[in-house]
Amino acid sequence: MNSGHPASDGDWKRCGLSHDRIFGHVLSLELWLCLLTLIVWHVPSHPQTLKAGEAQVSRAGVLQKPDVLTAANAEANEALNSKTHSSASSAESLIHRDAIRQTVGVLASDALEGRQAGSRGGQAAAAYLVTELKKTALEPAGTFQWYQEFGNNCRNILAKKTGSDPALREEVILLGAHFDHVGYGNVNNSRGGVGQIHNGADDNASGTSLLLSMARALDAHPPLRRTVIIAFWDSEENGLIGSTHWVNSGLVRTDRIRAVINTDMVGRLRNDTIKVQGWRSMAGFREILARANQSSKLRIKFDDTVNSDSDHWPFYSRRIPALQVDTELHEDYHRPTDDADRIDFEGIERISRWIFRAVLTLGNQDTIPAFRNEVLQESQRGVQYVTPLAATPPRLGLTWKNEPAEQGEIVIDYVRPGSAATLAGIEVGERIISFGPFTELNTQRLKSLVVTAPPVVPVTLRKPDGTQREVTLHLAGSAIRVGVATRSDPAMPHVVGVTDVIPFSPAAAAGLVPGDWIYQVAGQPVGSIQKWRQTADQMTEPTELEVENMGQLRKVIVTPILFSGSSGS
Repeated sequence: MNSGHPASDGDWKRCGLSHDRIFGHVLSLELWLCLLTLIVWHVPSHPQTLKAGEAQVSRAGVLQKPDVLTAANAEANEALNSKTHSSASSAESLIHRDAIRQTVGVLASDALEGRQAGSRGGQAAAAYLVTELKKTALEPAGTFQWYQEFGNNCRNILAKKTGSDPALREEVILLGAHFDHVGYGNVNNSRGGVGQIHNGADDNASGTSLLLSMARALDAHPPLRRTVIIAFWDSEENGLIGSTHWVNSGLVRTDRIRAVINTDMVGRLRNDTIKVQGWRSMAGFREILARANQSSKLRIKFDDTVNSDSDHWPFYSRRIPALQVDTELHEDYHRPTDDADRIDFEGIERISRWIFRAVLTLGNQDTIPAFRNEVLQESQRGVQYVTPLAATPPRLGLTWKNEPAEQGEIVIDYVRPGSAATLAGIEVGERIISFGPFTELNTQRLKSLVVTAPPVVPVTLRKPDGTQREVTLHLAGSAIRVGVATRSDPAMPHVVGVTDVIPFSPAAAAGLVPGDWIYQVAGQPVGSIQKWRQTADQMTEPTELEVENMGQLRKVIVTPILFSGSSGS
């Protein structure tokens, strides 16, 4: 991830640094590639992801091959060797933590000296990625086969899988990640340890390993209707130079790019939480991401702001729907301590598979909405998601003892002057035996009944002397059928957002909370907010809602409380 801003004219010269000036001598690329074959077996394993049968790391740091591969590893290796098209699930199995661990280990090795753009380590990293891409059936998509060169010694690496639909194959889904880092660091880009190798395991060997796994999975999957481009960007750390160069080069017309997903620093998954910026740039982006997340079970932090510090920005700023995905900064950012032994490889696997499923949707759905120009203002002023409901006057005007009800009866301990209870003649010490048609009361049940009751309700009371009497309550306000305040959002068509929940209402009992998004009612899309409100007002039986919060879908049952002859909303 870039620590500054998009490049100025002077930044472009950094790709022309001489190897002789940086290292004092030139190491041939062929010899460097030979070293890479040795690096592969010096990849440290994440201690939290080791299981029986997996490779173990010796004290010398050398990866020991296990006698017996785990079932998961065997599955991944078998899939890697297969060139036949497979189902989405088997293609997804290519996205495996062992392959990710290997890629990160190569790119974050000391031998690559921090992969500074234009350096011998950066070029060796590029050569390694091309070697891996050549093992697939993906097509080169650069100006010179796999490469798009710029500056002096800098190069983007580009591959594609052409779409299958003659009407849609000219449209492009672009997946990007930068593979360069800051080398030995300098006063402008290092947060400590200038002169030491900055391996950049998280920034951004993690995103690069994700992208390479995606390339393998897409290779094994039947072509999508749209074309998918895989872009490994160079010189991001110098100011987004590689991605900006590609956008400006005209290799692909920008009006054909339907969506961009950029991954930068995805190797430190904490509390299962991944951050996504740019989701408001396309209507429906959030729902695609949420539905793709059902098996990964990530907690997606949908950020309304959009920063300019990574390779999504050259696309977003040109009004192309673009996502930036990361696990956020940490104390090792741009320090020599950003090493492979601190990477959560299982986390990258989960994130990769989630993005892969989202790409399948983007690549195959009939249409993709255009860029939402409104997002340029929304990302600056923020979006109001939680709007508390205006306070409503107490409907009943009494309180009762906060203790278990005796024989289903509620004991009244206070009656507010001027309330519906006072006007009905209810007195302290009396017990509520029934409320409308409902008996066997408890405190939680009575609170829900008061919220959902029609304006006129018969109530049966038991006096302290044991005699019973019936009174008629004329409750303040109106009945609540569901009990939520909702809003529409142009970035979320056919969905309504929950901004507040009335305590003790059916919505509260179902577990709805502010910040929820209601996607479906009884298996059907919600539609407009007007349609939702009509549905809620007319709800007369238990109804299943599909709800999303932080990218996780769940089903809840809202059970309205019906009073005989009531017409509350």
